Amino acid sequence: MLNCPGCGNSMPHTKLTSGQIVGFWGAWWGWTLDGMDSFIYALVLSPALSELLPKSGYAKTPANIGLAGSILFALFLVGWGLSFMWGPIADRFGRTRVLAATILVYAVFTGAAALAQSVWQLGLFRLLAGIGIGGEWALAGTYVAEAWPEDRRKMGAGFLQTGYYFGFFLAAALNYTVGTRFGWRAMFVCGLTPVIIAVLIMARVKEPERWKERAGQPRHRGSLAEIFGAKYRQKTIVNAALLTVAIIGLWAGAVYEPTAIITLAKKAGMSVAEASKMASIGTPSLITSRPVRSRSGFGIRSCPLSRRCRRMCACRSTPPRIRASCRRKPPRRRPAPAVPRRRGGAGSRHRAR
Repeated sequence: MLNCPGCGNSMPHTKLTSGQIVGFWGAWWGWTLDGMDSFIYALVLSPALSELLPKSGYAKTPANIGLAGSILFALFLVGWGLSFMWGPIADRFGRTRVLAATILVYAVFTGAAALAQSVWQLGLFRLLAGIGIGGEWALAGTYVAEAWPEDRRKMGAGFLQTGYYFGFFLAAALNYTVGTRFGWRAMFVCGLTPVIIAVLIMARVKEPERWKERAGQPRHRGSLAEIFGAKYRQKTIVNAALLTVAIIGLWAGAVYEPTAIITLAKKAGMSVAEASKMASIGTPSLITSRPVRSRSGFGIRSCPLSRRCRRMCACRSTPPRIRASCRRKPPRRRPAPAVPRRRGGAGSRHRAR
């Protein structure tokens, strides 16, 4: 139980049940391996395309590697965009089962990329993996939002997002140990490991109570055109523009940075294995320096309460009654009455005489 320094009210946190904790870790590991599978492609882009381009009838030049890498990653993002199909399925069949299905999809098709014999086969596998990765990204956040209590939801969302970037470090460690020794196909085989998480989620994680309560109720089916109506058009356009810029900046660095490091390392005289190790060391440090600062605050700075209450992350998630009392200033103490000074004394009597 926490005490607000602004008003002294107690702000208890709801205790998490064992099912909520297990479900969170299942979603967190799903996000972690989601990030790992996404980043594997960036780390092996250069060696994979160097092998597959000649087999597909294209010259192995830096320009062709960059162009093919752009096209393949665009296909991956198209698959990510098609992941909206998982939403209605999860509403009908449940969060945990569909969450496990998304993990299974991206794990299977990431592993299948190890069997690619041409650039276009690799692009197809990346497209299908993107459908699973995008679905897991959304459903894991939805599960935590529905399963965790109201006063812990923001904290749970903040912790959940750390998993994706932890997956970058896992991919870099695998590339440093496995990729440099056994090649890029072995890295894609490592992408099959999320299948274990999918099985555990099916076996251990239960459906959120909020989904169970709404399962038998009729749902309002909104259309995609509704968000472009007069009510939401401005917000939709602004948020879409901001997210577009963020996605371009994030993925441009995530995808092409390892290739740039490998290219520069080769020009410096390093071998292919040494260049891959250099990319494994340098890329995660540069990419994750931003999210460590921006995603670990859990919304503490956005608390609209008084300056003293802003230090307490629980203020924003407390019940409205306590929040209203936080906004009120504590009563001021009345100052003690001043004691009148006695005039006179030995000196004054002497002057009076």
